[in-house]
Amino acid sequence: MGTIEKITPNKSRLFAQGMLFCALGAVLMIFPDSILRVVNAVMAVVLFLIGLSVGYLYFKQKKEDGQAQWYWIAGSVFAIAMGGCLLLFDYLLPVLLALTVGAWLLVRSVRIISLAIAAKAVGLTEWAWFILEGLLVLIFAIIMLLWPDEISGAMFRGGVILIGVASLLVGIYCFLLFAYRKKSENVSQSTHEQSI
Repeated sequence: MGTIEKITPNKSRLFAQGMLFCALGAVLMIFPDSILRVVNAVMAVVLFLIGLSVGYLYFKQKKEDGQAQWYWIAGSVFAIAMGGCLLLFDYLLPVLLALTVGAWLLVRSVRIISLAIAAKAVGLTEWAWFILEGLLVLIFAIIMLLWPDEISGAMFRGGVILIGVASLLVGIYCFLLFAYRKKSENVSQSTHEQSI
């Protein structure tokens, strides 16, 4: 199994995450006015489930070969904590939502950029797309973390649309990674068949 395959989820999970984030992004951009409570519940559940799955992958990887990426466990704990905060403190939802999504996107952008660095190290040409995606997600994260009141307060509609665009970008990243994994498996399969 190659380096990229070790640090990315399996193809079906990537495809499911891509669908989830693209759908969430589209809904947020289409219905920004009526989405506050729904976004709260959906983001809390999504963050909680992602935290659990990433934590599971961290411990699975650590058990298999004794190595796991530090940001997996950090992202897992953070996602579970923020999911719980979203459920418990719904009166703080607008600011908490902007901060939660901003911080989660910051962790996600670090993961995307580190994947790009790993992809470049093994000589893959797709690394530039991952860098671009990571930088775009990082920009959205910084905006949300620096100005949570503006994102969530008077400009809540714009904030929801911004979260929708960021979710759409993360979904596109998942689809790019899915396509890369599929291409990588086809190349390794054909190489294996040629060697036989």
